[in-house]
Amino acid sequence: MVGSGGFQYSRKKVRVARVLELLLLPFTWVLRKPSRDVRRILIVEPYGLGDVANLAVMFEPLLEAFSGVEIHLLISPSFSGLYDDDARITKVHACRIPWADYENKYQLGKYSIFRLLVQFRALRKLRFDIGFDVRGDVRNQLLLLLAGCRRRVGATNYMCSNIITRGLLLTDNVGNYPLEHVTRLHLSLCRAVGCNIPTQIALPVLKPSAGRIRGSSGKVIVHTGGGSKFKKWQQESWIGLCERLDNVLLIGAPNEAERLETIRSSLSSDHEVLIPDNLQHLIDIIYESKLFIGLDSGPMNIASLLGISCVALYGPGVPELYHPISTPSCVLHHKSSFPCSPCTQQMCYHPDATCTESISVDEVVEAVGAILEAGQSPTCIV
Repeated sequence: MVGSGGFQYSRKKVRVARVLELLLLPFTWVLRKPSRDVRRILIVEPYGLGDVANLAVMFEPLLEAFSGVEIHLLISPSFSGLYDDDARITKVHACRIPWADYENKYQLGKYSIFRLLVQFRALRKLRFDIGFDVRGDVRNQLLLLLAGCRRRVGATNYMCSNIITRGLLLTDNVGNYPLEHVTRLHLSLCRAVGCNIPTQIALPVLKPSAGRIRGSSGKVIVHTGGGSKFKKWQQESWIGLCERLDNVLLIGAPNEAERLETIRSSLSSDHEVLIPDNLQHLIDIIYESKLFIGLDSGPMNIASLLGISCVALYGPGVPELYHPISTPSCVLHHKSSFPCSPCTQQMCYHPDATCTESISVDEVVEAVGAILEAGQSPTCIV
């Protein structure tokens, strides 16, 4: 069954996606036919840090398949700095898309429809030959149309879920996504335009700064934030974990600094707290560590793509889509004990014992020991 094990949305949302696709179909009739030469490519991903980081797996195959091609990204302004120093990217177009902003979803007044139209008018002048919608999202396919992409490549089921459309807005339809890691889903889109895809993904696919050496700091990074409130682990558990580990570096965003200091001040061990200056600094810090511990989050995805071993704590998400691909790594999740998993994180029916909070400190310590001492992936690996 398509979408089995992935998010299951309401029938209303499924119908809305299909109706929207039909309403947007006339937009496809005004675009020019695809040209044989590929000079510019646009990849659309307006969502989170982890989503944007996973795009990096596409860059090398596209550059090898199309000599001299320009790769452009359409992403959120919050994460545009991730590829500031990446020579593979010609330009990052920062654009805040209403439906991808979880805090202010669909508040069009804040973004100004006029400003969005001006941005997309500028994109059309670039005459993109190929555009990629990596999510199977009919709304992102609309963005490809607005940007004037002659070829539009994508899937027909939204992130392996039960929202399935017909691909009417696409010129290159890869069909329904199977439930597998997003890097493999992205590479399937590259394959659809003629790229040769390797059997194994060569890590790192993100670029640390020159002179950085993987694992050189010897730190165990602990990242306590990430995602919705339903993904959180108890502060007492983070304190208990850090007490049992050596050489810990607690990292987080500026708005997490107070919580990190609270955790650090509660510890008997002398662990450090660091707030990265920017996203490139975050990449470099993680690249020099020996292990990353954290929730299903953007920094966890960055660690995975850098080839750093991870212990990832999963709750309501879909680990099949975003589990770490670095080895040895481990995913801890108790979804078999929660028949509501995976959920869309709109509300929780288990406020006294959420799926993330059911993970114990002992489980995490055991996984860390298996990776650091034996150099092997524990049995909890997805």
